[in-house]
Amino acid sequence: MRLKQSLLIVVALVACAPPEAQVQPAWPKLSGPFEVGRLEIDMTDVSRDETFTDDPTDRRRLLVSVYYPATVPTGARHAPYGTPELTGVAPFFGGRRRDAWLSPSYTNVPVADGQFPVLLFSPSLGSLTVFYESLLSELASRGFVVAALWHPYSAQVVAFSDGTVVWGNAAGGMSGVPAEEQEARHTELCLVWAADQRFLLDRLAVWNERHTQLRGRLDLERIGVFGHSLGGAAAAQAAHDDERIDAAINMDGAMFGSVTSEGARVPLLLLVGERPVMTDAELQQAGMSREQADAWIGAIEKGYAATIARSRDARSQKLERARHNAFMTDVLFSDLPAEQRRAQTGDVDPTTAFGQISAWVGDFMAAHVAQR
Repeated sequence: MRLKQSLLIVVALVACAPPEAQVQPAWPKLSGPFEVGRLEIDMTDVSRDETFTDDPTDRRRLLVSVYYPATVPTGARHAPYGTPELTGVAPFFGGRRRDAWLSPSYTNVPVADGQFPVLLFSPSLGSLTVFYESLLSELASRGFVVAALWHPYSAQVVAFSDGTVVWGNAAGGMSGVPAEEQEARHTELCLVWAADQRFLLDRLAVWNERHTQLRGRLDLERIGVFGHSLGGAAAAQAAHDDERIDAAINMDGAMFGSVTSEGARVPLLLLVGERPVMTDAELQQAGMSREQADAWIGAIEKGYAATIARSRDARSQKLERARHNAFMTDVLFSDLPAEQRRAQTGDVDPTTAFGQISAWVGDFMAAHVAQR
């Protein structure tokens, strides 16, 4: 339920430390019938100014990681966990290098035969989209094309294939925002991210006609959107605004925008963890008093209730004993010390938690997108 705290945790995840032996994560076995491919595409929305910089000539440039059902030839190697461009500037995960980690997915492999429903994804504020690789690969193995956004200036870092590196900044995040102004800033960011998702929808139509690998493989009559934390809030708002979207999932994010006051237009699933209790150190890092934090959490819960009450088909599902970053699924399988991992994900068994999250997301999208 914590958007503000998510950024604090992500800083720890990418913090630098001396090099040491790298332990390959034991990713969960993909449950679907397909192997998974991954490719990156960058795109620029020339119709929108980049509002997170001072340069009046900047336009909104985005990076997309696409996970897709693939036909994998014999002898193919798994993709690196992060792209070379990313690991060149952010090669650490929880104090450990990750540039030798391998992904569950493959690169430079063809899309499987057929047309596949599409899911859009946005991460939490300040995080790296790659931190959800296990979940995104799992969904692609089930027969979805998953287009996962990197939101520049709001992510810790975005590394484009041409070598351009965009670091997060204050304009694109929550750093230094007083507690009484945080809701307004979250709403502003949510609307920018929702616009990013809608622009991605526009580009999918172009890729379905022209992209070397994706051409003819996208079923754009069946589209869902989901995200974690602020990404989930943006997903719910984008689905409310855009009639091309059939269903949405918000994973442990607050609700912002008109979807809260007007209700969801399409089926909406809210996945939540335990009501958080912030430590004194977390409160100090977030710049909030305990009273402000309690009020913030209470407002999130009221936002859930209001959205559900005003929607035709909305419900919530709780992941017992989970903290906010259990939904950032790669943390569950990282080589963080057990105590440090529990502080981020809660007292959950990694395999069980991942299985529950992937089942909720996959089954909901199958029912409301793939089978519609």
